[in-house]
Amino acid sequence: MGGHRRMPVACNSSCSYRRLCRTPAEEGESPVTLAEDLSSWDKTVQSPIRFALMSILSEVDSANYRTLRSALQVSAPTLSKQITVLEDAGYVEVSKIARGRQVLTEVSLTDKGSAAYRKQLDILQRLASPYAETNGDISNTNQFVQ
Repeated sequence: MGGHRRMPVACNSSCSYRRLCRTPAEEGESPVTLAEDLSSWDKTVQSPIRFALMSILSEVDSANYRTLRSALQVSAPTLSKQITVLEDAGYVEVSKIARGRQVLTEVSLTDKGSAAYRKQLDILQRLASPYAETNGDISNTNQFVQ
């Protein structure tokens, strides 16, 4: 098995993805399992365009339609469809603002949307952590089985 770095079956409390290691939960903390993360995976947020859209909106109070199209490099119909999916889920709020003869569309993240984005980001970070800790070597996957 020469040269492959193996993750230990048990690790210290500084491991960023302790739930894959066989360490007890910290006091008062319930460990999250991979199955729990995968079952709470938000299919509404998983689309790369929607995830990127929510990422942009998480950094600002609101953004107009033109700015979002430019940042995401998508067509108007594509952006409109993705915004509608997020709006139907209650993750974004869309408002129309009249400026002279123009109507500007402003999109903002709701509290529910902000929580969903943070939760999905946390899951992605936990999923990526063990892979990063092995320097990309996933040849020894026995540590994932309990």
